[in-house]
Amino acid sequence: MWEQTVARLRQSGQPFAALPAWYDVDELQDLIRLRDELDQIPESEPVWEPLREAIRRALPPAHGGS
Repeated sequence: MWEQTVARLRQSGQPFAALPAWYDVDELQDLIRLRDELDQIPESEPVWEPLREAIRRALPPAHGGS
């Protein structure tokens, strides 16, 4: 299934990124953790910006360097 999805994305020219195996984001604390980790990725990697924006809309701003 994963291989088919990747092949279809490549064929369509859609940009995508694959995350390494990670933790589930099921709870508010998980989402906060994800936000804080994404804030550490350089903004020069724009593939992450849609996810960053979605999390910014869902959560209040991070407080004082996590």
